[in-house]
Order: sequence, then structure tokens, then C-alpha cells
Amino acid sequence: MDKIVSVIVPVYNVERYLEQCLDSIIKQTYRSLEILIINDGSTDQSGEIASRYAGLDDRIVLLEKNNGGLSDARNYGLDRASGDYIMFVDSDDYIEPDMVEYLLDAIEKADAQIAVCGYRLVDEDGEDLPDWEAFPKEKVVGSLDYWKVYHEEAYIYGVVAWNKLYHKAVFDRIRFPVGKVHEDEFILHKLLHIADRIVCCPGKKYRYRQRKGSIMNLRGHGGSRDFFSADALQAFLIRLEYFMKKGMFAEASYAFALAARQVVSGYEERKDLTGQDRKRLFNYHARLKRSARQCFGKKIPASFRVKIISFMIDRRCFQLLRNIKRVFKTEEGEDGK
Repeated sequence: MDKIVSVIVPVYNVERYLEQCLDSIIKQTYRSLEILIINDGSTDQSGEIASRYAGLDDRIVLLEKNNGGLSDARNYGLDRASGDYIMFVDSDDYIEPDMVEYLLDAIEKADAQIAVCGYRLVDEDGEDLPDWEAFPKEKVVGSLDYWKVYHEEAYIYGVVAWNKLYHKAVFDRIRFPVGKVHEDEFILHKLLHIADRIVCCPGKKYRYRQRKGSIMNLRGHGGSRDFFSADALQAFLIRLEYFMKKGMFAEASYAFALAARQVVSGYEERKDLTGQDRKRLFNYHARLKRSARQCFGKKIPASFRVKIISFMIDRRCFQLLRNIKRVFKTEEGEDGK
């Protein structure tokens, strides 16, 4: 009997894009799908479009709920999914016809719990935008090695929920945090704690739409500048504390750097932040410094110690060292090293 893949599609006011999204799912080469459309209180024609598709394909289960946001809608789908595997597709995006088959084949051959693929950026009309790197070749890694991939090769590929296929057991006790942006960052360390094998695949099977006014579009996707998010800072702090508790000091070093970069960005943007976000910035900055002090009593890598010292001296000192490192990395790349 074929394995069932539950595809969870949260929907909120995406009438312009929803048909392309749903067409790309129902036309998958792999047919054993449970397609859970979660209408999260849409006020446009999205609900009517979803209802029409549910009448055309008996694999579609249309679920209606009051608006609660992306995480809440994903959790609603997770609570009702009955498949052997889980996949998320955002309703303003779409997928290649063989994405499910591609990832399912990879995850089963590797006996893995998570399969990850590449993606392409597309504009509002679905046309490809300038491309960027993917995994150079398929690789199967453990959870510790995946952190290296995440930080050194494919940061965005690593964290987002929608370019992956998950064994259902991964989400047995994990749900997305409701009311947060950067919701994926809050749960990545938990997912990897459960998944001891992850297969990274080079194929770019997901199409990630860049809508005008979207956060990723405004911030220059893939650019060098960081932008402050109090939720992201909170997520990185939680991850840092988790790694320190587990004695995972190399991973803690990366988490510290991500949190410190958010602090630097927050102070650069302080005059533009709301009062609530400024308060969160100050509180999380103090919390990061407390965590940093606790690290000094541990046998941490020298590079981690340098990050902490520079940040504790002055957050701008940390940023200066980071900029110097970036220049050297760029020069090494140009030299082909």
C-alpha cells in the first residue's frame, strides 16, 4: 500500500494565487495524497475557490476556522492529518509536479526522518527571479551535521517549513508557536533533536513567491544586511539556551552570533521600532548578556569566546569583527579558495 502524504495548505486572502497553488498539488505525479486546506477566516474569495476544488478532488479536505495566523492554521492541519508523512505548502506559492515523489523517494531510500529540497524565487506572476545556490549534491546528514549545513551552506533552505517532507513522528509533540513571525526558527532545534537522519536534495522543487510589500521582498532577500525582529531574537535566545544546556557548544556559538546580530540590528533601527519592540530588544539584550556570562565557565571553542568578548565589550565591536570576516570570505571566494 502506498504511503499517504498529508499536504497542509493554510489559506488566508490569497484569491489571486490559490488556484495555481492547488493545481500544482492535485497534479502531483505521486497520487496518494491527503490535501488539507485550512481556510483561516479568509474574507475574499479564497474560501469559495477552496470549496470548488474540494468538490473536484476527493483527496481534498476543506477545514474552516477563525483567523488565527499561519502557525495556528498549520497546527490545525497537523492535529487532523492522518498521513504517514507531512508537507506544508503556503497558499501563495506552488510546487513542481514531482516534488512529493522526489522527496518521498529520497527520504525512504535514505531511511531519514526529514527530506529537504531547494527552491526558486518567483515574482507575483510566477516568473523566475534571479537564482541562487542550492545543495551541490544529495547528502544524508545527522542532526549535528545539519547545523553545519544550515549555517554554512543553506541558511534559508535549512529553516523554512515548506521545502521539506517530514515523517509524521517528527511532529508528534511539536507545534508552531502561535502569534509569532519567524515561527520556523522557534522549532528547528526541536525537529532536529527528533530527526537523526536528514537528506538534503539539490533539486529546486518549490516556488517561493515574492509579493510586493512582503517582508522578504522589502528586506532584499539574500542581501547582506540584517533586519531586526524581536521574535527572531527570542527564537535565537531559546536556541542558544537549549544548546548550552545540551553541551552543544559549536551550535551554541552559531546561535549566539544570530542573536547578537539581531541585537545590533535592533539598536540600528531603534528609532523606528514600536515601544513594545524596543522593550523586548532591551530585555532580550540583557538576557543574551546573562547567557554569554554563563558561557565563560564552559569549555567553549575559541571562536565562540571571541564572539562573546567582542559583544560584551561593545555590540559595535562584534559587528566590526563580523564585517571584517565577511570581507575576507568574499576575497577568498573571488580567489577561488
